[in-house]
Amino acid sequence: MFAHPGGRSSVTESGNQNDKPGRAGRRRRWLPWRRDNERHLSGLAVSAIIHVALLLLLASVTFSPGEGLFGRSSPGLDEASLSLGQERHSDVEARELLKQISVDPLKVQQRQRRAPTLPKLRSLGAPPVSSSERIKGVSARFSVPGGEFSGDFGSLIGRLRKRGLDVVIVVDSTVSMQQVIDDLTERMNGMVATLQRLVPTARIGAVAYRDHGDLYVTRWSDLTFHGHKITAFLSQLRAEGGGDWEEAVLDALDTAITDLSWRKQSKKVIILVGGSPPHPEDMPAILELVQRFSRDDGFVSTIDITQRLHEAHVTFMHKSIHGTVPTEFPPLPEHFREVSRTYRKIAKAGGGEMAGDGWDGEIAEQVLVFAFGSRWRSEVLGSRASARK
Repeated sequence: MFAHPGGRSSVTESGNQNDKPGRAGRRRRWLPWRRDNERHLSGLAVSAIIHVALLLLLASVTFSPGEGLFGRSSPGLDEASLSLGQERHSDVEARELLKQISVDPLKVQQRQRRAPTLPKLRSLGAPPVSSSERIKGVSARFSVPGGEFSGDFGSLIGRLRKRGLDVVIVVDSTVSMQQVIDDLTERMNGMVATLQRLVPTARIGAVAYRDHGDLYVTRWSDLTFHGHKITAFLSQLRAEGGGDWEEAVLDALDTAITDLSWRKQSKKVIILVGGSPPHPEDMPAILELVQRFSRDDGFVSTIDITQRLHEAHVTFMHKSIHGTVPTEFPPLPEHFREVSRTYRKIAKAGGGEMAGDGWDGEIAEQVLVFAFGSRWRSEVLGSRASARK
């Protein structure tokens, strides 16, 4: 505890007062026999009178709800009571109204957008033409770079450009065929250029064949857009082997049909070039094979070079004996005629054509004609001639 000046006491934290008050702070006791008691009595009387008057005044004042002091009304209290009552009455009315109102569920209707209608434009300065007339005009005239074709040939070229054209040359590569191979090698690039000038999507492939027991039976170069690949393939061939008369024609055609990558929708053309017959026991299988190929939009045509082989042999013998070139040639021997008959059967079964019996055109030229059909010989060769210019 700390002492304060002037005799004051301080209180401890527990609230107990430890020091007693000093002398100056003691109260004075009231005794009736003292002289100054009259002054105190007169003061008490005056105080009593004042208190009685105040009690009488307060007794005359009445209070009622809604009124203020001294009978005056309290506007603030009245307004608060009225407002509270109105609010309670409004709540009841609002609840009654809500019970009477029925709210249907909200329905959302999707609005479909209409596709914008484009304005129809008509060609400037050209009268309207019916679709049938336009188709007729297209089929009547079809143009290719460097030439103009009309009628059915123009329609044929248009169809082939959509579908594609695949052509495979199957050539005998035995000892008697070197001149034919060299001729094809020399003219291959020009032939492919003409082919693709008419049908830009045309492809070319090649198969070389000999016979069983030779260095190889078949070799091939797959279908390609690039003629130089076929030229390189042919340039590597050396005409050798083929000691007997018959050759492996069945193996060659089977390789061309099954091993090369033909396009499904294209026109498929195989052109067999040779001067020796197939083995007789293979003929039924050959005819069945090419017939099946023709049913898949394929064509097998043949180029029989037995007449050329015959004339080359007669010329060689005549020069060896007489030292001059013969002026005429004897008829074809029977074994050469048998080759011609066999090649004609193959072409017929394959839905194609045959060139032989005195045919004296270029082999590359005949390959081009057979790719489209002999019916269009003049148009095809005309296109080839214009390409050379």
